[in-house]
Amino acid sequence: MSEVAAQHDLEALYLIRDRESGLEAAVAVHDTTLGPPRGGTRRRAYPSLADAARDAARLARTMTWKFAVHGLPFGGAKAVIVADPEADRDPARRERQLLAYGAAIERLGGWFGTGPDLGIGAAEVATIQRACSCAVGHRSHDIASRATAAGVRVAIAFGLAALDGRVEAAPLEGKRVAIQGVGAVGGALARDLAGHGARLVVADTDAGRAERIAAEVGADVVAPERITQVAVDAFAPCAAGGVLDLATIEGLRCRVVAGGANDVLVPPEPAAAAALAARGVLYVPDFVANGGAAVALTGCGEEGRPEDVERAAERIARTVAAVTSRALAGAEPRAAALDLAAAALRRERCPDRSRSLGSEGSA
Repeated sequence: MSEVAAQHDLEALYLIRDRESGLEAAVAVHDTTLGPPRGGTRRRAYPSLADAARDAARLARTMTWKFAVHGLPFGGAKAVIVADPEADRDPARRERQLLAYGAAIERLGGWFGTGPDLGIGAAEVATIQRACSCAVGHRSHDIASRATAAGVRVAIAFGLAALDGRVEAAPLEGKRVAIQGVGAVGGALARDLAGHGARLVVADTDAGRAERIAAEVGADVVAPERITQVAVDAFAPCAAGGVLDLATIEGLRCRVVAGGANDVLVPPEPAAAAALAARGVLYVPDFVANGGAAVALTGCGEEGRPEDVERAAERIARTVAAVTSRALAGAEPRAAALDLAAAALRRERCPDRSRSLGSEGSA
């Protein structure tokens, strides 16, 4: 796996295999300039452990940018568990895998801290916590989802304002927003936006979940394959990443893209970002828009508080305003956000270690 570590400039890459439970997982640590490594654990299907390691590495790099751009004292990391079809059918086997995973990261001595992500919710974190002391999010999961949603809502408001030449956030009353994926974060975003008067269109691979959220907030429901083509003011991807390739971007009918998903753009990311800009779509980078949970739970340990949601929204607002003000001056937003993250990292590095993120954003 040395080529994966080198390609993504990782500080460390841990591969985990447990023979008894069948667990396969990877933990990638990208950059600890700003502090100890932190990042969620996700569980999804991968063709191989090598593919899982590559995904962890890519996501860890994004976590570095997220912590840096929001001024948080952590390094970027991410963990992935390879979903096992047998474990999906056998809850006892899945429990053994989660406990084995917890024991494995505990052996890192508490250096790597983790929490929920795609496929890992509060119940799974509670199981992992039985084997380790470095996982949080069992009791703060709702706060994390709401804080992420609040940050995305702020990103949409500032993005729409920037397109109209304004620095302050735009009101969302009557604005039409499409949400792709209405799980924990997407569902919280739907409630938040509805509370601010937005009109919503939602889609989810779980049709029942989409219908339930739609009934709750008065949204329209479309098929998952149509959600990127709906005419709206803003598109909020809140499911898996990698949803905006060049062909999908060509079919977008929105003014702003800002969501809760990680790594929304299909590589090469600069080409996708340029395609969005060429179509007049303002893209608020995912590591800027979805940083609410990271902000809200910084220093809070296991317990989040409702007031942390507002604190997170205020921090995200300052960062988004910094990015969109540069967009108003002609900068591409992703490049502007990477420059801000690079500056934060350079401030912490010794002069002989200082280096730019560069055009591809590899730190």
